[in-house]
Amino acid sequence: MNMSLREYEETYRGNRRLVRNNLVSFSRDTLESIGIPKQGVNLMGAALGVVINGARLDLNKSKTLALEFKDVGNTERSLFFGFKLKW
Repeated sequence: MNMSLREYEETYRGNRRLVRNNLVSFSRDTLESIGIPKQGVNLMGAALGVVINGARLDLNKSKTLALEFKDVGNTERSLFFGFKLKW
């Protein structure tokens, strides 16, 4: 099968999305079936997301001040304080 680069990238993204959505659905269903409440499942998902992706906590409404957590699951985790300026 000959695919252009664009077709390959679209297929790859679609496959990743399909696998991710099925894994999330399976994990939620499994955890809820063993008696964990939906709120607990959501909390565990959020905690896992912070470990995998890091997190940004905006300190004001204009989002110019923020704390950013990076590499939370790593031994060299870090916390950054950021200040955005528009020039």
